[in-house]
Amino acid sequence: MTYNQIAYYILDALKLSGKSSYYNEEHILFLLDKYRSFLLKQKYSDIKKPIPESNFQTICIDVEPTQSPINDCGETLFLKSSNPIPTLSTVGTPFISTGVIQNVRVVYVSRNRFAHVGHNKFLKNMIYCAVGADGHLYMRASNHQLQYLESVQLSGIFQDSTEAAKLSCSSSSQESQLCNNIMESTFPLEDALIPNLIQMIMQDLLGASWRPKDTTNNDKDDLADLIGAAQRLMDNRYNKTIAGDAQ
Repeated sequence: MTYNQIAYYILDALKLSGKSSYYNEEHILFLLDKYRSFLLKQKYSDIKKPIPESNFQTICIDVEPTQSPINDCGETLFLKSSNPIPTLSTVGTPFISTGVIQNVRVVYVSRNRFAHVGHNKFLKNMIYCAVGADGHLYMRASNHQLQYLESVQLSGIFQDSTEAAKLSCSSSSQESQLCNNIMESTFPLEDALIPNLIQMIMQDLLGASWRPKDTTNNDKDDLADLIGAAQRLMDNRYNKTIAGDAQ
């Protein structure tokens, strides 16, 4: 589901409650990220549990040579992101791709460990990355190919998905257009958690007045069916809106 589809459903439900005027799109986006983070931490607090790729986002980061951010007397090369990157969640291990540098392994490490890696002469093809206290991404390696690197792609779970979406790496012209309208892009959360996300947001906004129940007692997840039906309804309304704007 896209940001728009989820927001449409929530705003439509608020209209039925008579409270839609109290909330705007910006507040809905805040709650989407708030409860997305909660659900992912709740489900994947066990680091051994694999996390579906649908929860990750990939951003493009420009990097440039920099002085050692630590006390280092070796011949290690350092790079630093041109700008601070969106804050990463404590859930999931980020993955960094260099693209142009071949036969190297890029490893994301903690800020504390970053100061002690990169000295092994047998691991010259290893590039280490960490986020500094200033929010910038730092890279270090003994491999001199690092000096030719100008950008990297980082895949991770970010606390603010909208900020990450602004830095999204898009290869096609259609995807590039979507970057200009974040609401049209896919919300980075696995489908199985979307019903829980919507329910938690509605409970946050409406409190006790939002109480969907399984009244048939038929051992089926009727709440999920209801939200699935609502999604299809929102898809139809959203498509009609887009068609009307295009005319």
